[in-house]
Amino acid sequence: MDKKEMKEELVKSLKEYSEKRVYYVQVNKGGCRVELDVNGLLLHNDFTEWGSTGSIPMNLSILKSGKQSLQVKIYPTSQQKTLTDITRLQVTVTYGKTPNSSIEEQVTVLDWNLPKEIIDQKLSYYETTLDFDAAVPYDYTYRLDDAVDLRKIPNIEQLALEKMKEIRQLYEAGDVETYWNMVFDKYSQYANSLYQTSEEISEDIEDDVTFFGYHKNRKIFPINDYEIFFYAEGRIITLLERDTRESILKSSYIDEQGFECEDELTIILYMPKGNNELRIF
Repeated sequence: MDKKEMKEELVKSLKEYSEKRVYYVQVNKGGCRVELDVNGLLLHNDFTEWGSTGSIPMNLSILKSGKQSLQVKIYPTSQQKTLTDITRLQVTVTYGKTPNSSIEEQVTVLDWNLPKEIIDQKLSYYETTLDFDAAVPYDYTYRLDDAVDLRKIPNIEQLALEKMKEIRQLYEAGDVETYWNMVFDKYSQYANSLYQTSEEISEDIEDDVTFFGYHKNRKIFPINDYEIFFYAEGRIITLLERDTRESILKSSYIDEQGFECEDELTIILYMPKGNNELRIF
């Protein structure tokens, strides 16, 4: 598909909803590294060494209305073997009644702080699950309901690596059209779960074109020190850098102002029932 076809197909896949809640998780951390999973799906990880805060949309990981599970995994910094007195973490889940709701209009459904008694135990790892209810007008559970348990495939790591290398070649060749054919189901779910307009879809498509396009002195990093991670009871996998937990598909380039920039392409894989090939989830 070219740009026009991609937009037309995505717009045709859009559904009309009377209610359009958008859920967010706000993370405020320091003195630790953090991974957040929603319903067994990787949502966000922050393995930086410094404190940070940010708001992350959650709808792509909320597959249907009802009870949601937010798994919080906390690791010490790479400089420490345990959590320390400076460790802090606050996780807040909110929703806006529409995609355009202001921060002031958002409703808080969960607000959690890492307890002091946990920090005082000086643990090398801590994990907890926080539940909250969400109301969304769509149901994408079918995408995973019959997916293959990838833990049962003996050579799954090799298959995943081969798929990542295939996508890396598309990236290196600037072949955004072939990539779009591989990610259409994901993009359709994204567009519907975040209630995108045709204009927003166009902007995302242009971002892809820019990402895959020519950049001065672009260098695509080799795939080497990685680890395989299973999610959603083995039905989803990804390969991430072992220490940083960042994507293994990364590049650096010089922008128009002469600054060095980095890009990364995060890929999640699964295998639909009756299929013997990994696909992008």
